[in-house]
Amino acid sequence: MVQGRIGPKGEASSTILVVDDEENVRDAVARILARVGYAVISASSGEEALGLLRDTQNRIDLILTDVVMTGLNGVELAALAQRENPGVGILFMSGFTESEALRHGVQTRSMHLLRKPFTMSELVQAVQESLRGSTKR
Repeated sequence: MVQGRIGPKGEASSTILVVDDEENVRDAVARILARVGYAVISASSGEEALGLLRDTQNRIDLILTDVVMTGLNGVELAALAQRENPGVGILFMSGFTESEALRHGVQTRSMHLLRKPFTMSELVQAVQESLRGSTKR
C-alpha cells in the first residue's frame, strides 16, 4: 500500500519500502513515515519486498528493513536489492545490539542501523540521514 506524497519539508516525496514480519511494527512505522510526508510501501517479508522492488511501477529510494525475518532476511534482501538497484538506500532496524547485528551480517560502518525500540523522532532522523547518504539514481 502506498501512502503519503509530499516530503517532510514540502519537497517531492521519497518512497520508502518498510519491511518487517511483525505487523504492528510495520504498520506503526509506515503510519509515522506517511504522517511526515513520505510515500510508503509496506511488505511483510523479504520475498514480498523483492517482488515490489522488481515491479517497475515502484521507484524505491530507501528500504527500511528488519534484520531478522523468516525466509529472506533483511541482510539478504539488502544485498539482492542493491545488486539490482545500486542506488537504493538501506536502513536496517533491529532489536539486537550492534555486536549482535554484526553477527547477522549488518556492516554498521557502511550501513545505517536503527535500534529498536526507537522514538518517532529517531525514526524520522535515521530515514533522513539514510536518504542523504544513499546514492541517488
